[in-house]
Amino acid sequence: MIVRFKRQLLLLLRAEVGACAQRCPELSITTRHTYEIHRAFQWRCANEACGLTYGRHSKSIDIKRHVCGKCRTALEFVGRRDAPQEL
Repeated sequence: MIVRFKRQLLLLLRAEVGACAQRCPELSITTRHTYEIHRAFQWRCANEACGLTYGRHSKSIDIKRHVCGKCRTALEFVGRRDAPQEL
């Protein structure tokens, strides 16, 4: 029942977006954002060749348990980044 409700809601939203786009063609309506999401806590793969970086909103990665998803090497905590200040 919930799946059918979600499907009906999606169809309704698509119809509304289509109607809005016809009435106001100068507006660009999308379902994706263009801004960068700030993730305060950063970890990096210890393998220099990989170097993949992982970001989280909280300190949720345990470097004793988690490894890089790409090369299975250990992760190292890079640090906490402060949010960029808007002017």
